[in-house]
Amino acid sequence: MLETDKDISSTIERVEPNLTDRIAILSGMMGIKEHTGRFKERLVWVTDLINPKKAYYREKFPELAKEVPFERRELMWAGTEFHYEFGRAVSQEVYREQRVGFRSIIGAIDIFKDHPVELKWTRDITSKSDILKGRPENVEQLGMYCAMTNVPFGRLVYYVHEGDEPGRVLAFNLKFDDLKPVRDEMITRKDLLLEAWATENPSILPGCPWYGKGCECEKKCDCGKKCICGASKTLDQSIARMVSECKYDPEESKRLTRVFNAYTSAPRAKLSTWDLMTPRKWWFNKHVKGEKGFGDDNGDTVAASAKQDWKTAKRGIEDQIKHCSGIEYALEFAELEGERVPVETLRKVPVVIAQPNFKDPLPPDVGKMAKYWRDDILRLGMQCALAGKKTGKLVAYYHNVEDVDAKLVVYMVHFRDTKPYLDLMGGNLRLIREAILNREFVGLPRCPEFKCQYKEHRCKWIGECRG
Repeated sequence: MLETDKDISSTIERVEPNLTDRIAILSGMMGIKEHTGRFKERLVWVTDLINPKKAYYREKFPELAKEVPFERRELMWAGTEFHYEFGRAVSQEVYREQRVGFRSIIGAIDIFKDHPVELKWTRDITSKSDILKGRPENVEQLGMYCAMTNVPFGRLVYYVHEGDEPGRVLAFNLKFDDLKPVRDEMITRKDLLLEAWATENPSILPGCPWYGKGCECEKKCDCGKKCICGASKTLDQSIARMVSECKYDPEESKRLTRVFNAYTSAPRAKLSTWDLMTPRKWWFNKHVKGEKGFGDDNGDTVAASAKQDWKTAKRGIEDQIKHCSGIEYALEFAELEGERVPVETLRKVPVVIAQPNFKDPLPPDVGKMAKYWRDDILRLGMQCALAGKKTGKLVAYYHNVEDVDAKLVVYMVHFRDTKPYLDLMGGNLRLIREAILNREFVGLPRCPEFKCQYKEHRCKWIGECRG
């Protein structure tokens, strides 16, 4: 069992620093610069470029996420679930969630084998002949993926949910005769968004098409104000107008509907190494409706906003580490008793990216790492066990360390035995399956007591899991 620090330490043979990977990651993080030389570059997601104005305000005021109505949150949750399920139903893992990059723009294509496939979940859809006008933001996202992969053909797939009845799938084939204008428009939007972030001047961005239609950013944005320079006109979604051909594919729609509805008739658990490590937390996150977060109980919106800022910053650093050039980050999958569990790799070696709060880097000491980095070591051991390897990488970014050169450390963790991690995952997986069958969580192991009230990071389900 892996219940104590000593138990975890006994599975580790040694820990040593990896200077080669450290230099490669730092070079990638520090070496990215805007090609115009006007300001330091950062990574921009394709989804940011679909609506740059909203992307600006979402980052500037992360507390606006709380303004999203519950009904829309439900749609977002359903859409996320659909992406996962549909991908598993119709495509192999190797073709799903493919990361692509172009001029410091990054994206994740839902399915990419011969051409990009973008998946969408909806309760309603415009007529089959009106996708370009009715859903231009979807068309633009697919067009950007086509441009980034240099493939002029792509497919938009909609799953139309119709109450309690089985849903139907609508597939549309889109073609772009010339991808260069698409890439040019992407660079233009990226430059404007980066400059707006750097100068805190959103007026240079095109206005949001959703202004006045329930956009959560309306309380902060300037879309309703008249821009003196005239630059803040509404986004004209020009990429959607670059489509040379858009056709509904009835045969593919029927096939995908048949395959997907057959797959969803057999419910399965969807699990990560985090879920297998803390099954009770997985249960509440999965089965309890609504969102709870820091500050919700006492109305401390300032603290909540500060924590959201901290989370946003951490995500940005993690994206830089994963996607900066030359480090070969990938998300792979391994099988555990019939379940597909994701394994993150860095240069083909299992990896965990951590951002500890220590003011000094932790030395490569087995005992200290097992004590202070229990969760990260457990996850790394799990991923190594899943991948059939005994060596993993722990990439630590110490954001509180003042010395810039000392902020990043890459540890090579050599495990003596990974079987205890495999046993832990297998045992918790069987308990999770039993909990799903019985529709109750009381048989799931509790998290360690210290996790319930650990400073400001206390579990959001504290008090509700004491079954």
